[in-house]
Amino acid sequence: VPYSLIGVFFGLTITGLALSFTSLLGVIALSGVIINHAIILLDSLINKKASENNSVPLIDQVADAAVSRLRPIILTTITTVVGMIPLSRISGFWSPLAYAIMFGLSFAMILTLVLVPTLFYRAEKRKMEKNKVQNKSLF
Repeated sequence: VPYSLIGVFFGLTITGLALSFTSLLGVIALSGVIINHAIILLDSLINKKASENNSVPLIDQVADAAVSRLRPIILTTITTVVGMIPLSRISGFWSPLAYAIMFGLSFAMILTLVLVPTLFYRAEKRKMEKNKVQNKSLF
């Protein structure tokens, strides 16, 4: 969620809008969608790892799980951004909310699709290495 603020501030700067109450409402709405994307992706990663066990290399498991959730996450982002376009064209009170959601979600989607699988891979790799060290010390 904090990384989406980069997208929000970038979008507000480009459009010349100030950070306001409605743009902060957009950030709150945005955080729910971003957390949902991360949960969906993480759930897919965990399920793939559990179903494949050690028969497939970890990097392939992570790649397969990320690719399987790629389309739903991208489509959710596109529909939300396109749905915000009419609201963003209205000058006045709701425009900052729409731009905050549009830019923040677009930026956060890219980071979610890159960071979540990467961090999952690194954490699982460390766990596997730690288990190897413990198994060697037992025998």
